[in-house]
Amino acid sequence: MHGPRFLFVRPATAPAREAAASSGALLVLFAMLGAVPVAAQLSDLVASTPGQATGGGQVAGELAEMSILRGTSAGGRASFGFDVQFASGDAAPSGHLTFLDHGTDKTVESTSIDTFTVTGDRATFTGRATVNGVAGIGFLVEVQDLGEPGSADTFSIVLDDGYSAGGVLVNGNVQVHEGEPGGEARPFRVGAAKRTLNPTVAVAPPDGQVYLGGYGLGAVRRSTGVLGSGAWVRAFVVDNGAQAVALVESDNQGAFAAYELGRGAVGAIDIARAVEALRPALAADHIVIASDHSHAGQDLIGVWGGVPNEYLAYVKAQTVAAIIEAYDEREPADLRVGSVGGIVAGDRTSILNSQFDDSSCTADPTPTDPGHTRQPCTEPGDFPNWDLVDASVRVLHATRPDGSTIATLVNFAAHSTVMGSGNRLVSADWPGPTADKVEAALGGTAVVMPAANGRTQPDRPAGTDVEKLDAYSTTISRLALEAVASAAPVAGSRVGARKRLIFEAADNAALLGLLYAGQAGCFVTPNLCAPIMRAKTPPWLTGNVIGTVVSAFRVGDVLFTGTPGEPYPQVAFGIQDAVDAGAPGVADISHHFLFSLADDQLGYLIAPAEGVPAAAEQTALTGNDNFLFNVAATIGDHVMCTAINLALDLGFPGDALHDPRCVTWAGEPDLDPATLTPN
Repeated sequence: MHGPRFLFVRPATAPAREAAASSGALLVLFAMLGAVPVAAQLSDLVASTPGQATGGGQVAGELAEMSILRGTSAGGRASFGFDVQFASGDAAPSGHLTFLDHGTDKTVESTSIDTFTVTGDRATFTGRATVNGVAGIGFLVEVQDLGEPGSADTFSIVLDDGYSAGGVLVNGNVQVHEGEPGGEARPFRVGAAKRTLNPTVAVAPPDGQVYLGGYGLGAVRRSTGVLGSGAWVRAFVVDNGAQAVALVESDNQGAFAAYELGRGAVGAIDIARAVEALRPALAADHIVIASDHSHAGQDLIGVWGGVPNEYLAYVKAQTVAAIIEAYDEREPADLRVGSVGGIVAGDRTSILNSQFDDSSCTADPTPTDPGHTRQPCTEPGDFPNWDLVDASVRVLHATRPDGSTIATLVNFAAHSTVMGSGNRLVSADWPGPTADKVEAALGGTAVVMPAANGRTQPDRPAGTDVEKLDAYSTTISRLALEAVASAAPVAGSRVGARKRLIFEAADNAALLGLLYAGQAGCFVTPNLCAPIMRAKTPPWLTGNVIGTVVSAFRVGDVLFTGTPGEPYPQVAFGIQDAVDAGAPGVADISHHFLFSLADDQLGYLIAPAEGVPAAAEQTALTGNDNFLFNVAATIGDHVMCTAINLALDLGFPGDALHDPRCVTWAGEPDLDPATLTPN
């Protein structure tokens, strides 16, 4: 992207404090204003120089305020906030600018920072912005830091549309620093972005509607519109200067690592490769893309009718765009991590419940009996530990040096099924309005990722669909804000990622048959139309052997695990037991994030494997679909053990064989799915 090429002139003599105090004085920058259009001031760019400049209010998150002394609206007041930096080796500066002229209702929101120079106490940066809704307007900002408390600092802005303003702060502070930004005190840079995934006629022909997934079977729930803000893809990028990782959430029922021939290179692995091709420093195996599993979401799987190829391509394009923008918008950040809640019995929580309640077992877990096994579990479908759910709401919160929010990642283990099967409107279910509420409260971008949601359902409030979503998302967002308020700094500065391609022999004949024959049902009746779109070629499928992806990511002392389906809480509990994230030797649940339906969708990841017959019994007795959508008895244990090994590979302390089941996969090959030949 090429930004405006401004020629800026710096004052050569009197300091800005003296200039501002003189009744007729003004910044030399504005000597040409009014006589020469800003576009005519373009000239060769001076190379960006290392440094950082920030400006904002005295209270973290507030904007600074200045009196406009010169420009097109002299005599008024304006507010602004900015944080811009450039480090040696960066392709371009990063940061953001917000400017509001209260008298003329001029609103400027930067979309790119193109140049940044700093000399002494003065910094200048240029870029492009959206101005009162009009995109692509070039801007130049020059600021001067004249010491604390900031009341003498100056701010000036020139826009391509002819607007200009310059003056002295009446509230707030400007800080300018020469040299390499960041340093030991602030090792991370964070960027975040989001893009809509709402279907339109252009991307979902012929009518702009798609099939919704999650309830029943077949092409019987076609959308009729969009509920609220609809569906989004949201990206959270963290960089420590050596490695970057992208944590991405996509609002849909589920998606695959790779799609069958004829659908295009639109799987999660394809998307990650596309990002790496555009931003080589963000490696494909350092990107995890998880679905929110909304049962009001678009069916990117095909069990419920599927979506057209155009829509799959649209999802890819929007996801790549969100990740690229988040990466390009990285800025110095403080990271904090926290949680509220914990592991509780499914019948003892007001926000979650277990589909397989061990009601005949001991009522509550204790340190000596965490599995509730003092009493025999004799009810149909009961299995030790299956009444336990993970009711923790975890957050990773990124803030700028001035305290304003860049992004908030929320991790909570409920199925996205607050609404019922009668809904026909595209929606992210509870994660969507939860993100909206967190963004409204904190600012920035909120990324809400469901955690270990296998056999775990939300405790649905009463009312209409809209009322249910509002009530439930209000509860979860409130808990997320509590977690943010009590969060602690992320320790360490390590950033890394590991992905592994694993293979599992599918033993569910019904699911394999549906995978191959689901398309044929589309020629019979909508109730049988299940064109499952997953790749049917190696390494993703060879006979009855399925290849899938498990991930582990590290940010400081925090572990993020990506699982290819809906893991039972036992998968999360097993990882927590075997890996010390947070303080070594301490069971720190706040530092264990788990993303369900990450990079692939293999249905339920039942664990432990000994419980599969009980799941089958539940299917026979109640019609529960956990056994139907489970590819193999051991897939849950396999995913758990792989995640443990990947976490240890990233340097977390722990015991790879803490669970004796893990001996089975101790010698599995270390294959990176991101380096495979594209499907």
